[in-house]
Amino acid sequence: MLFLLVGVALAQDPPDLTEAAGQVKVSMLEAIDKGIAEVVEGVAWHAELEFHNGKPVYSIDISQGETGQNVLISAEDGSVVKKDPENAKVADVLAASQVDLKEIVKAAAKESPEGLIDAHLRMVNGKPVVQVKGVKNGLTSDLAYDAVTGKPADPGTLRRERFTADFVVVKEELQSEGRNPFFILEPGYTLVLEAKEERRKTITVLRETRVVDGVEARVVETKIEKAGETTELSRGFYAISKRTNDVFCFGREVEIYKDREVASREGSWLAGENKATFGLSMPGSPLIGARFQMSNAPKVAVDRALVESLSERVKTPKDLFRNCLRLAITSALKQGVVQPHVYARDVGLVHDGEFRLVEK
Repeated sequence: MLFLLVGVALAQDPPDLTEAAGQVKVSMLEAIDKGIAEVVEGVAWHAELEFHNGKPVYSIDISQGETGQNVLISAEDGSVVKKDPENAKVADVLAASQVDLKEIVKAAAKESPEGLIDAHLRMVNGKPVVQVKGVKNGLTSDLAYDAVTGKPADPGTLRRERFTADFVVVKEELQSEGRNPFFILEPGYTLVLEAKEERRKTITVLRETRVVDGVEARVVETKIEKAGETTELSRGFYAISKRTNDVFCFGREVEIYKDREVASREGSWLAGENKATFGLSMPGSPLIGARFQMSNAPKVAVDRALVESLSERVKTPKDLFRNCLRLAITSALKQGVVQPHVYARDVGLVHDGEFRLVEK
C-alpha cells in the first residue's frame, strides 16, 4: 500500500510542448541558424521542438546530399547538445522546393506569436509543402505553406481524407432539446467567454424554436460585444438526434454592426435554401481523426471540422479543464485559416480563439 501511495504522489503530467514553445529563450529560426553553422554545406528540411533529458531542445535535420546530420540545439541557451549522422532520403523534396525552410519559419512565426513546435518539408500529393505546427492563444494550430511559392496553402492539403458531408438522418429522430457530452441544447443554458480589449461573447440557448427545412430547431444566440457595444449578433438553428446524440446545424442568421447599426448580414444561410444543406456541429460520440462538414452553403459558409484531440487541457478564468475535445475548424472559402475550438465535457465551448470561458 505504501508503494501505491508513493507512486501517486510522484505522478506528474508529461511535458507540455505547447507551454514550452512560449517559454523558451531561443526561437526556432535561431536554432536552425545554429544547426546549419555546425554542418558544412547543409540544407535544413525539418525543425522540431522536443524534450531531451527533460529539457527543451530543437531537433534540426540537415541534408548534405546523400547523407545528413541531426543537431540538437538547446532551446534555453542555444548551445549544441548533440550531433548525430543520419541518412534521410529527402533529395526529391529538396529539389522540388524553391523556398528555404528558414523563410517559411519566419513567416509562420508571425502567425504563431507564442512559438513554433514543428516545421517539416515534405511531399504531399507530389508537391513540396512545409507543414508547421505553431502556438496561438494557448493552443496549437496547423499551418501549411507551398514550398515553391512560399505562400500559405490550404491546411486541407495535409489531410487527404474527405470531410463527411452526407449524414444519414431521419428528420423524425431530431428534436430541439437535449445534450451530448460537449454540446448542451437546453433552454436557458448560457456560456460567457471574454477576450482582451473588453471583448465579450455570450452564447445563450433560447426558449425559441424555428422550423427550418422541415425540422423544428432550437435557436441559439451568440452575441459579441466590445466595451459593452454589440459588434455581432447571430442566431443559429440546431437540432439533436434522439438516436445518436449528434447535434446538427440548420442555418444561421448573422447581423454585423457598425456604429450601432446593421452593416452586413454576411454569413447568413438556411438549410433547404440556395442549395444549402444542414451540417454536423458536434458528434455524439466523437472520434480522433473524424472529419465532417459543419455547414454547406455554397459561396456563403462551407465550414469543416477535424477532431484533433480528446485530451486537451485548457485553463480559463473560470476553471482548469482536462480531457477536452479540440476541433480544428477550417473553411473551404478561406484557405490557410485554422480556427481551433475547445469544448469541455458537460460544459461546452470553453476556448475559441482569444475568447476563454469566464462564466456558465
